[in-house]
Amino acid sequence: MANSLPKDPIPIIGGGIAGLTTALSLAHRSVACTVYEKAKSFEEVGAGIQLSPNATAILRALGLLPNLQNHAVAPARITIGDGRNGGQLAHVPLGQEAEARFEAPYLVIHRADLQKVLVAACEAHPKITIELGTTIDVHQPEQLVIAADGVHSDWRALLRSPSHKRFCGYVAWRTTVPVEKIETEPETHVWLGPNAHLVDYPISAGKARNLVAIAQADDPRPIRANPKGLLTKAFAEWDRGIRAQLDAQDDWTPWPLFGVDPQAPWVNDHVALVGDAAHAMLPFVAQGGAMAIEDAWLLAQMLTSAPQVDQALARYEMARKPRVTRVWNEASRNGKIYHLTGPAAFARNTVLKTRSGPSLLARFDWLYGWKASET
Repeated sequence: MANSLPKDPIPIIGGGIAGLTTALSLAHRSVACTVYEKAKSFEEVGAGIQLSPNATAILRALGLLPNLQNHAVAPARITIGDGRNGGQLAHVPLGQEAEARFEAPYLVIHRADLQKVLVAACEAHPKITIELGTTIDVHQPEQLVIAADGVHSDWRALLRSPSHKRFCGYVAWRTTVPVEKIETEPETHVWLGPNAHLVDYPISAGKARNLVAIAQADDPRPIRANPKGLLTKAFAEWDRGIRAQLDAQDDWTPWPLFGVDPQAPWVNDHVALVGDAAHAMLPFVAQGGAMAIEDAWLLAQMLTSAPQVDQALARYEMARKPRVTRVWNEASRNGKIYHLTGPAAFARNTVLKTRSGPSLLARFDWLYGWKASET
């Protein structure tokens, strides 16, 4: 049975958003840790990521927000459109209105820029060591290990009822597009269509835009053989202008979307899963990174307030599961709504057209307004 926190640095497996933020959250509370990243260097992975106020409030508490804002963009709004005809359906205000409502900004940023800021903060902190090109063998540990090794986690199998990743029936194509002129009022665009949707938002301080095209798929394996052709087929019924925007890009990276059931165990006496290792979810509420950041902050809080490690891990799991499960289910539900066809899509569009921007933003109060201190 684990007792007090170990005197040796706590090992954290994985140097992604979840692992690095966990390290910073522990160091913020004067707990030493070592991040083990099996890659030999930190390389650019993925493209853009959205950081909603529930995440940026934590990053601000860690002292990272000024550096992040040098690379990020604060969109003025989300514009929701009909992918079949290119018409606009609704606007969700962000920018100053969202920041005033949730007491933290809504930012969009390139993942590589976010990772650079996190890595630099970790390297500058005396309580944090980063070991590249190495990891820890999976075995039954005798001391606390925090596993932040993503959806393909090797450490999940150590828990009493391991949950395996599963393909969720969607493939995302990602690319970035340079921008000639930086927008004065940047927007995030979400286009809804039959069996597919498209998300488009600024990154890299407004110098590029991140495009993510997502479509349903029964089997992800053929995608890699012909990614551009299958993308074109998935959006064949869409507005001509949107299709031209997609066709103009050649550097698409297909990304099969996998999930992990959040109701499966996240902890035992010695191991805690954080981020995608515990609850990989669909990106249809843009909360995968935010949930990892919340996990990191709350786990560090629990480990430094509970008298014993096993109690802290149990409290962490108990505190996080209801919220993460709600977000996970919301993302799954959104996937169905975004991809409606026929009369159901018409009804969805009609409802969106009748809703005001503030009322649509208020729907996120439970999500963006979360405060760690309130749990």
